[in-house]
Amino acid sequence: GPIKAMRASSKAYPQATTYERTVLQVDHGDAGFYWLDLFKVQGGRQHDYVFHGVSHDFTLEGAAKPLSMEVDKTPTVRFCIELQVHQLGTWEFSNVELYQIDADGKAVSENLANEFPAEGAKDKTCKGWGRYTGNGNSSWGPCDGKNGRGVRYSTISIKKGDKHVNQALVIGQCDGYRGPDALLGKVGTTYRFRFYARGDEGTLGARLLAFHPGEELVNDGRSFMPFPLNENQLGKDWRLYEGTFTLVLKERSQRLALFPAVLKIGERSAWKAVWNLKDKQHFAAFSPYVDGEELLYGDDWGQRFYNNSDRGATLPYFSRRRRGDQLDNFVTVFHSYFGDTPLVQDIRVTERPEGVAAVVQTRLGEDVILFAANGKRLSSGDVESDAEIAVIQRQGGGTRSISMFAGTNVFSGDQRLSCDKAHFEGIVKAVVNRKDEAYFVLEGDCPKQENWRGHTLIVTGEDGVGRPYQIVKSAWVDGQFRAYTRVEGAGLPAREGKTWVLPNCVCSEVKQ
Repeated sequence: GPIKAMRASSKAYPQATTYERTVLQVDHGDAGFYWLDLFKVQGGRQHDYVFHGVSHDFTLEGAAKPLSMEVDKTPTVRFCIELQVHQLGTWEFSNVELYQIDADGKAVSENLANEFPAEGAKDKTCKGWGRYTGNGNSSWGPCDGKNGRGVRYSTISIKKGDKHVNQALVIGQCDGYRGPDALLGKVGTTYRFRFYARGDEGTLGARLLAFHPGEELVNDGRSFMPFPLNENQLGKDWRLYEGTFTLVLKERSQRLALFPAVLKIGERSAWKAVWNLKDKQHFAAFSPYVDGEELLYGDDWGQRFYNNSDRGATLPYFSRRRRGDQLDNFVTVFHSYFGDTPLVQDIRVTERPEGVAAVVQTRLGEDVILFAANGKRLSSGDVESDAEIAVIQRQGGGTRSISMFAGTNVFSGDQRLSCDKAHFEGIVKAVVNRKDEAYFVLEGDCPKQENWRGHTLIVTGEDGVGRPYQIVKSAWVDGQFRAYTRVEGAGLPAREGKTWVLPNCVCSEVKQ
């Protein structure tokens, strides 16, 4: 039919409980086609849907570039100090001081270093402190310091084969990788750091760890800078250690520099960017206005040639940003066309607990696209469906087509498309691989029809990953259903699997 769909999910980020993308290709014959991209994500603290353009020859409608893209040379950043020990042992630290100082060395702030709490020290961090475990294990706890309370810190083990310990006690709430609650400081300011320590013989060093703004949860969003102390030897008697440093951030090599753009909400429901290509061809990206969503823009890395002949080239980048761990549904329409008569005019999107509804306005009429969630029923206007994907194409005041993926019915006015099952499923009885053919022998809720060529069989293995196979041939043989993934040398070999699912896809094209 005129609708083609592809969906994939991933465990790309440990904090993301949902990370899934669905792409539709919606065909309108001689009038052209467009892609609708739905990206669903949940978890973490911030969601960015990022894409870049093909060149700088583009216009914006309903949005404008940032008023300024000047980088703040003195931003407020999160930072901490790592006290790195180079051997296994136990030490006590006390009277830790961290002050911002002026050009004359006078303290101009309160002590930024927290006194170690008597309770609450567990795992790798506690309020105001942290541990970087690096290549081994460590432990810590409160102790009696030189004056008042202190910290007892022990490096217990290192990775087999390593000669030097890479572990640290951290001043500032940070584990050495992430620091959303680390110390706050201004780039360019100078600090004096001072503490007492005693314990096993050995050496230590100090280094500054600073996070780029907004990247406190990104492992590679850090920069490091060692700074000298008055001495680096450790011993059994209390010794005073002190040094000064200036808070700096090293230049980033591969982080996008994005700046707040301007949204101009007007008569349309979406803003768009339109690129001018060769031979009067255009490429457009439509993004709906969403409450609470920010638009960011930047000119960043755009090098394309393997021989580096375009070193320094940039491209325009757009980021749609939402904050929070809620389920977000980013819908974007991409459309290529020739001349001055685009197929796509506008897009409206509604997000509800029961799913996502998108209405794409075309020059022929409108397309209603529903993504129902978890078997729920979703409606938009006079269209209602329980399908994971349902598409109604309308043009000239009538219906051109009705399509349904993994559902049992779609209602559109007085028209209805239905089937008995949203999907078929069962267990994999056998996996057969020969030189020129491969197939699965399926048991369970198998379809009675033989011809499932072109449909997608999803087979899940012991690792819990569902892998899709295009069915190149299907047949009932000796009372068993075979789904071929390779015939006459064309197609994929069949991997071992435990269970299978075959989504039901139904389409009805209406004669005009």
